[in-house]
Amino acid sequence: MSSVITPSKNIRSQRSGLISLSASHIDPLHRQLRDQLRSKIAVEYEHGDIFYSEHDIVRELSVSRVTARRALDDLSREGLLSRQVGRGTIVTKINTSEPAPPKVEYSSRQTSQLRSIGLIVTGFQADYVNALIDTLCETCASHDLKHPIVSTNLDENIDQAMEQISSSPDEQAYVTLLTSNSTLDIHNRLSLRGYRAIAVDGLPGGFHGPAVTTDSRGVIRIGLDHLWSLGHERIALLVNEPMSDASVIDKVDEFSIAMRERGVPDAARLVLCGTRYGESSYDAAYKHMDEIWNDRPQQRPTAIFTVSDPGAWAALKWLSEQGVDIPGDVSVIGFEDARTSAHVTPPLTTVAHPLQDIASRIVALLVSGQSLAGLREYVRPYLVVRQSTGPARLS
Repeated sequence: MSSVITPSKNIRSQRSGLISLSASHIDPLHRQLRDQLRSKIAVEYEHGDIFYSEHDIVRELSVSRVTARRALDDLSREGLLSRQVGRGTIVTKINTSEPAPPKVEYSSRQTSQLRSIGLIVTGFQADYVNALIDTLCETCASHDLKHPIVSTNLDENIDQAMEQISSSPDEQAYVTLLTSNSTLDIHNRLSLRGYRAIAVDGLPGGFHGPAVTTDSRGVIRIGLDHLWSLGHERIALLVNEPMSDASVIDKVDEFSIAMRERGVPDAARLVLCGTRYGESSYDAAYKHMDEIWNDRPQQRPTAIFTVSDPGAWAALKWLSEQGVDIPGDVSVIGFEDARTSAHVTPPLTTVAHPLQDIASRIVALLVSGQSLAGLREYVRPYLVVRQSTGPARLS
């Protein structure tokens, strides 16, 4: 398969040449498309220009909608594109290293009618969820909204959970943490009833509803940049969360890409714990530490990166029990910045969820008159450096 994209009457002229895609190329189609569109943005487009739509790409290149969407989503995460209702896909070339979300035009009518925002969580409790609840409560209070209604342990009877919802769609909106099929079902039912509902993190593969979430690929880049700055190249990624989570898939994919781009793909270790929803991600990580540390004693990692903080806590405990010096022999870095992470031994370096930014953006969207159709926003995380990471010990 080889394709070229030709100019559309609604698209600027192609001064940098045609886009060419090939199924025989080492990179998958969506990455080829992303890279070539990125080059065109740099050469041909100015800030605020209208860019290709998903439909344009599918029509002109005869690629799948998934390929087109993944390429555009990647460019949106990089801050080069913004999806705007009524305008389409817009080029954003201002401060692309840390893109700011587009401003929302508020509707005073809808803002005055909305009374509260509920948070739907089923069968899942963690530091992150508790911190998200607290942050949403504070943000709602600043908008004179009632604190989020937290619904938990509703897996057994979704119909009963839906019966608890009595306010009208004009008065109540929802945030859903999609940690199970039950929350996905509830989210879809809410949407069908006309409620404004936005998902946050834990997005399952194939979910295309509105969501504001942490940039998972950015998590990997930020963590690896920190480790590389300390001289680490032999790095293990410990995947202690379910691979059915789209954000986990993105982290695994980005880890492989980044290590290959760095020129050290052979130094990358990928350890899948096979974690499923409902299982302890801490226990899953602990059980796999022996594999990471002892399977290749001559090529032990100098750094271990986990896809969530509980995995890093497990790694710290296991290594401490074996008498391994942290960070002298190995550095450990997590993702989440759970409250507990500041109090483990040694205190954990981690990439943090931008909770305040996520909460502020979600509330702003829910009280606005903006359509949520097709909304997907990625908020940039940030690094919290503590004592669990240090310079690599060369051997």
